[in-house]
Formats: sequence, structure tokens, C-alpha cells
Amino acid sequence: MSTCTEKVGDNAANSKPNLIGNEEKNVGILALEVYTPSTFISQSKLEEHSGVAQGRYTIGLGQDGLAVAGDSEDINSLCLTVVQSLLEKYEINPDEVG
Repeated sequence: MSTCTEKVGDNAANSKPNLIGNEEKNVGILALEVYTPSTFISQSKLEEHSGVAQGRYTIGLGQDGLAVAGDSEDINSLCLTVVQSLLEKYEINPDEVG
């Protein structure tokens, strides 16, 4: 499993919250998380197996490998992995989201 977190915006780390009434609100995208499954298929072997021209994926698309989810992963588990990572990294209480 590999994840990547990135702050979004010029001053995301030091941004001031927007004030609405007497409450402070953070509005917009403040962070981004990406999950890439650790299992992958070699693109050169996929080119050979698929019968396409050599270099179609490796040179044409610039890919060395194609990440694939394992049999224990689906779109829901991928999304929950990312959300859990964001909540933990930024110490966000799930009850405060919404």
C-alpha cells in the first residue's frame, strides 16, 4: 500500500479559515490523498500478451506498470483507506465532518 498526501493551494498550511457568522469554517479542498495498490502488471508484458505494438504502453503512455487492486480490495475499501489516512494525518474527528 502506498499513499500520498498533498496540501492544495498556495498557502494551504497557513491559510486562514473563512468566517461565517461567529463560526470559523474551512471551505474548499484543503488536502488531497491518493492511494495506489501495491500490485501491478508490467506494461511491456501486457503489450506482448495483448498483441499490440511494442512500446504502445511503455513509450506511448509512458507507463512501466499498471496498478491493479487485489482480490481483497474494491472501490469502497480504496476510498475508505484514503479517508482514514486523511482523518488520521490531520487529526480530524469523523463526528465533526459533514
